[in-house]
Amino acid sequence: MATAAKLGIGTLFKRAGTTIAEVTSIGGPNLTADQVDVTNMDSPNQFREFIYGLKDGGEITLGFNFLNDATQKSLASDLQNRVTSAYSIVWPFAGNPTWTFSGIVTAFGVDTGAADAITGSATIKLTGDVTLA
Repeated sequence: MATAAKLGIGTLFKRAGTTIAEVTSIGGPNLTADQVDVTNMDSPNQFREFIYGLKDGGEITLGFNFLNDATQKSLASDLQNRVTSAYSIVWPFAGNPTWTFSGIVTAFGVDTGAADAITGSATIKLTGDVTLA
């Protein structure tokens, strides 16, 4: 049976509809939900009981070949100016499913080695709801 697995190549990461140049890795988002303990004196068989608490969209960790271009500098600018932006990930599957969310840039960095490509990284904290389409 053939696998339906896909390579990540072709995945796009966008800020305000514009693709960030030369992205090499996208980590996340990792959606989580708090758990609220509602155990009480009537809890069956002395087991703890829980309900869902607030949801959290998590973070995106982004890696890219640093070009110092406008798309990459927009991430650093968002951090410096404390701007919340619209982001999306376009997956390379049939129909190009897209996950959209808002986020704040919490980290931006560049790594340079004499014999290596100059790389950049950014961390984006998701704020609000995530649309998984």
